[in-house]
Amino acid sequence: MLVTSKSVPAWSLTRRWGRWFPKSSLQRVCNYLEIGFGEGARAAAGGSKLDGKGYFVQPTVLVDTKENMKVVQEEIFGPVVTAIPFDDPEELTPRANDSVYGLAARDLDSRHQ
Repeated sequence: MLVTSKSVPAWSLTRRWGRWFPKSSLQRVCNYLEIGFGEGARAAAGGSKLDGKGYFVQPTVLVDTKENMKVVQEEIFGPVVTAIPFDDPEELTPRANDSVYGLAARDLDSRHQ
């Protein structure tokens, strides 16, 4: 099941994510999403600003991504994660370190082995 998004007041006990301050942060995250889509990424979940009051972005999972894409190479500082498939766990470390920022990656399949 994909993420169902709804904005709720900050004081709500069902709140899952908060408001973006300032508006420029919302615009920056949305710009990264547009760049990712332009480079061929696809949103498996989320992928846009939520309508309504406040500066909310849906939690987003980008797929069909490649190591050379801007959304993979740079930190977005928003509720966005990129997913890149792999065949051999040995290739994960070099791929995770292939960034000017030295970003980290996590093998999510290891908990199932």
